[in-house]
Amino acid sequence: MKFNSIINGWDIGGVNIKAMQINSSSGPVSILRSINTPFEIWHNPDELAARLNDAGNYLDIKDDQPHGVTITAELSDAFRTKREGIHFILDAFKKAFFNSPVFIFNLY
Repeated sequence: MKFNSIINGWDIGGVNIKAMQINSSSGPVSILRSINTPFEIWHNPDELAARLNDAGNYLDIKDDQPHGVTITAELSDAFRTKREGIHFILDAFKKAFFNSPVFIFNLY
């Protein structure tokens, strides 16, 4: 699998969505854009995919760019179990970025 030099990193927390887009093409890694947007997942979890898409539009994410994700929102009261929360968040990424590979840090 060949990736371009643009990588999107995400932190999906219980009260914020944080993301950063970097360019790793040559020399030191450079930050292209970043966003930190409030989102209390327990208020309306079904909005997550749309909020990821909004953040992706702000970052100017293109199809097929890889995403590295760390998650803490799976522990919120929106989910009965950690596993349910993780799968819900992964499904939201699939909806928002269906052509892009998603890599999860420390899944279980």
